[in-house]
Amino acid sequence: MEINNWITIGSVAAVIVGWFINGHLNRRHEIFKRKMDLRFKMYDSCISVAHILEKIFQNKDQSKDTMDTLSVEFIRKLEFCQVQVLMYGTQPEIDTINRVTELAQVNKHVEMKNTMAELMHSVSNSLRRDLKLKKVKLKDAP
Repeated sequence: MEINNWITIGSVAAVIVGWFINGHLNRRHEIFKRKMDLRFKMYDSCISVAHILEKIFQNKDQSKDTMDTLSVEFIRKLEFCQVQVLMYGTQPEIDTINRVTELAQVNKHVEMKNTMAELMHSVSNSLRRDLKLKKVKLKDAP
């Protein structure tokens, strides 16, 4: 065989190898994007639970009907959040959401609020790590 034939074979082999590598990298990127979409959905569900929980704590002096409505909404959103975390969360996040639901069942509201804050912090750190963002230090609320 002549050198021109070897050059052609080498070029075709390089193109084929590059094609497979590019396909593999694209697949990894698409999986990463899907994972982030699901994690953002989970994060949104956690935010809505934390938001409703804060409303409940701020509106303790409201009427019984308002509190009942907020409680029903909180339970509904907590259930959705728990499913999201169980499906797409890390093990520490799953452990934390399970503790939140256990505390909700026994009406330990202050502990539940603190544990929910712990979950939000854990999810935030996890997302920052996945997105390769710098860690931030939050000031303790007064």
